[in-house]
Amino acid sequence: MTLDFEKLKKTNAIYRSLLAGKLVSPENIEIVHHRTRDMEIPVLRDKKSRVIFLKEALEQRFYTQSSDGGDLDGDEHLTHTFGGRVLRSKKLKDEDRRIEQFLPSLKGKFVCDFGTGHGFFLDLCVGIASQVSGVELRVECINDIQLRLGDNVSVQPTFKDFEQPFDTVTMFHVLEHLENQQVHLESAYKALKSGGTIILEVPHAEDFLVEKMALEAFYDFGFWSEHLILHTRTTIHYFLQAAGFVDIKILPFQRFGYANHLHWLRHGKPGGHDIYKDIPSNEFDQSYREFLCQRNWSDTLIATARRP
Repeated sequence: MTLDFEKLKKTNAIYRSLLAGKLVSPENIEIVHHRTRDMEIPVLRDKKSRVIFLKEALEQRFYTQSSDGGDLDGDEHLTHTFGGRVLRSKKLKDEDRRIEQFLPSLKGKFVCDFGTGHGFFLDLCVGIASQVSGVELRVECINDIQLRLGDNVSVQPTFKDFEQPFDTVTMFHVLEHLENQQVHLESAYKALKSGGTIILEVPHAEDFLVEKMALEAFYDFGFWSEHLILHTRTTIHYFLQAAGFVDIKILPFQRFGYANHLHWLRHGKPGGHDIYKDIPSNEFDQSYREFLCQRNWSDTLIATARRP
């Protein structure tokens, strides 16, 4: 396939913004995979910066239709559909981990979780944060949160619907779904108090299974039409800085451990963190995760930054 870069520049806001930041260049862009798991959309990568993005960006589909993750009923498993197959894998306890990991930025603070979905993170923030709020467009999600948490939480469609600024804004695996990266980060910036903190968690383009293993089965599953961009440390820093943030810190984090990778390499499927959970010891698994982070092969990037 030959890429028309002039057309790409006109139609793809993510490509335009990456180009403006000198994070990609036409001569370095390659087609890393021919499609996403659910649509005939080529997946592109800049060979130098390693950022990954879709040839076509479908803005805000994340907010307008149900997630492929199938978490609407609070089930402990995720349901994935791709290639005519239905797979179920056990959820990670990300909400519990995030409360512990980011507690200093949550305790006694006015917190807003952007793209909160069904608000499971908000559930845990109640009683820890001084005030808890969320931004979410999907009506079914808002209704679910209101039924569950009532007046303890305020959920609105945009940051502008809140009168008071926040101490902390969180965006957990949301930014990669949005076409206008800088616009949304600027909105978060404006919604924060002076000295307020943003916490971002995004998938990492240099994931071990992508960057080093080039695992075709993982490509078939991991590239998704809802994930418009997979960031590198350089690209996420660029967008945060362009939005006005300072004190930017970006760290690799490994959500999935050795058991998950073993299953991918042996069977080419997700779910190994549950199926093979008894194979690695806790010490071995922790060392494996640390090794991936040290080599910048983590599956996740966590960024924190401050509004001056």
